[in-house]
This record gives sequence, C-alpha cells and structure tokens, in this order.
Amino acid sequence: MKLEERQREEHIIFGTYTNDTLRLVNYRAHHQGLQHNAHIIPYDPKPGQPVTLRVVVNSDLSFKELICFYTNDGSIPTLDSPRISLLCVKPSWDPLIWAYVRQWACTLPPQPEGTLVRYRIGGRLPDGTWCFADWPPADSAVLAATRRYFGDDTAEVVVPEPGIGHTFTYSVDNFSPPAWARNAVIYQVFVDRFDPGKGGKFA
Repeated sequence: MKLEERQREEHIIFGTYTNDTLRLVNYRAHHQGLQHNAHIIPYDPKPGQPVTLRVVVNSDLSFKELICFYTNDGSIPTLDSPRISLLCVKPSWDPLIWAYVRQWACTLPPQPEGTLVRYRIGGRLPDGTWCFADWPPADSAVLAATRRYFGDDTAEVVVPEPGIGHTFTYSVDNFSPPAWARNAVIYQVFVDRFDPGKGGKFA
C-alpha cells in the first residue's frame, strides 16, 4: 500500500491522535527526560494571581535540585536571574511509559497587569552540566515516530544538547473573550490537508 493511500485510510488529518498506537507515541514523548510543556496554573494568569509551574522528570534523569530562573521585564532569563527552587513530589509508576516519573512544582509570585514573565526550568545532571526543559524535544520524536509508522524509514530525530531547552513566556492581563464569541460558530480550514503532495492524487 502506498504511503498516501495509508495516510488517507488512517485519517492522517488527526496526526498523532489517529489511533491508539500514535496516541501512545505522543504520550511517551511528552513524558521522557525533563518536560514542562508550558504547564502552568492558571493558564491565563490575572493581575495579583500567583502561578504554579509543573514539570515531569523521567527516572532516567537524576536531579538533586530543579530551579526556575525568571524575569518580569520581558528579558531572557539567565543563571543570574531571580530564581525559585521546585519541590519534588513522591515518584509514581506510569505503566504507559513503564517507568517511574516525578512531578516537581513551584509557584511564581503574583505580578501586576501588563507584566511579561519569561522563565526557564533546569537542573544540574550528575556530570555537572545543566539540563533545561523541555528536553528532549517531544515534537521531534513524535514527528519521526509518526513518519516511521506510515512507512517513511528516513525520518530521524535530532536531539539537541540538554543545556539548550526553551524559554517559556506568559503575560499577565485582564483580557477576556468578547461576549459574541460565546455563541459564535468559527470554521478553521487546514489548506495543506487538501494537497496530496507532489505526484499525488485524491481517490
């Protein structure tokens, strides 16, 4: 069966949520290494609200301490920025990845309206190097696994150094959806889903 035909049969429009196999690939990729995935509570902080950050650490990594470096002036955080230590929650067994995982969490102080908060979460590995979330990049692993699932054996995962990671950002404001949006019907069209690719054709 050709790749294009298999993609249509499996409804590739849903990407990694097409079936149980790909959903498991997605889940496992987001629970490997040190993953934050922009998991903050609340997701839309208001002025004066503290913000809780959470990360998941796979048992393959060992940290004595995880630290959140943050700024509230829009600048990129560095190792010299204000810091808050994360607390480790008791490890739990996750049968879907067949390993123990630990959740770590901390709470950033409330900020006034209009503040742009940027932060990085990291810790030192046993060899002394820093590892920052999100590592390894889950999206790259999911994309490669999905391509292999559909028969593309050339897909590779390029894993960057753990010291790179991401800088996460959230804004503090009082914005809210307009009243009309609560009863509106909004259509979104993925134009690329209607393109079978070079040399392809629709059934």
